[in-house]
Amino acid sequence: MSKTSGVAERNEFFSAMNEGRPVRSYIKTILGKVSIVLWDSYTNTRAEQLLSGDPRRKDPDSIVNMWSEKEDAFFKTMNRRHFTNGTLIPYEMPVEQVREKTVEESSDVELKEVLTKPFFTLQAVLNKTESIAVLFRILGLAKEMDKSDKVIRAIESRLSEIQQEPAPTMEFEEE
Repeated sequence: MSKTSGVAERNEFFSAMNEGRPVRSYIKTILGKVSIVLWDSYTNTRAEQLLSGDPRRKDPDSIVNMWSEKEDAFFKTMNRRHFTNGTLIPYEMPVEQVREKTVEESSDVELKEVLTKPFFTLQAVLNKTESIAVLFRILGLAKEMDKSDKVIRAIESRLSEIQQEPAPTMEFEEE
């Protein structure tokens, strides 16, 4: 193996680890413990691991991740018996739901981008905004950018709408 392919392989491994996305994952199918042999890319040696945990609950202890193609090929070769018996099967990690950023979490640069969008898009963003502080930020940015009176009035209108809503009150029970 050449020195450059080893470097590329390590880069692939560390990149996958850093991003948290394994090349492949496998899960055990039985409730008992399963002894597996895998390649440890940190030490570049063979390692043994015991999978435990409940595969029905998708316990992390019942799942093993492969972080490079080399690890995966070694794992498949060394654990062929588990695959033929059905003790280990490929596993797809669930994709995390990406939460959309709210207007309240936006930076000034992002709010300026919103102010450059068409009026109805801006209006939709304003209608979703519930924070008085954010509306004041948008108003300040609009004035700083010399936006039209129509835009300024729309922001001020939404601001007065929010300010007129009664503030939530807390009721205490008397004993």
